[in-house]
Amino acid sequence: MDLVARYGGDEFILYLSGAGAAVGRVVANRIRHNVATTTLEIGGRLHRLTVGVGVAVFPADGRHLRDLVNKAAQALDKDKDSRRPLPALRTGA
Repeated sequence: MDLVARYGGDEFILYLSGAGAAVGRVVANRIRHNVATTTLEIGGRLHRLTVGVGVAVFPADGRHLRDLVNKAAQALDKDKDSRRPLPALRTGA
């Protein structure tokens, strides 16, 4: 049995029963891809959407929900950082 629940604000938890890290990565990549190929019209302009995803696996990443959420949050931060554009380099004149 799989479950999706809103955790707070714009955060959601997906519980994938019996899934290991490999399945978690596949699902995370599928979610990223599906969101990235979606556009949203706002004010007559189309905008691309993005999403950050963090994966934690029971029991390797923790045996308690709080530990799993913390591990997933760390992975989410790493995922977001890896997708941010690099700042422009400034050259001195």
